[in-house]
Amino acid sequence: MVWKYPSLAKVATLTGHSMRVLYLAMSPDGQTIVTGVGDETLRFWNVFPSMKTPTPVKDTGLWSLGHTQIR
Repeated sequence: MVWKYPSLAKVATLTGHSMRVLYLAMSPDGQTIVTGVGDETLRFWNVFPSMKTPTPVKDTGLWSLGHTQIR
């Protein structure tokens, strides 16, 4: 889950990995989060889209930009 600080309001629930998330990083522009798990899979999430980005269709409010194998 992604929480807004300091209000601790839940922003999003990231689903899609089959294992627990070990790593998380945010892009320099603050729009995208990348998560990494033990099976060497990365997923990119557009959690904080800019105002120019169209509204997400999914009811989770998130877009998965896909996944990438590390090796």
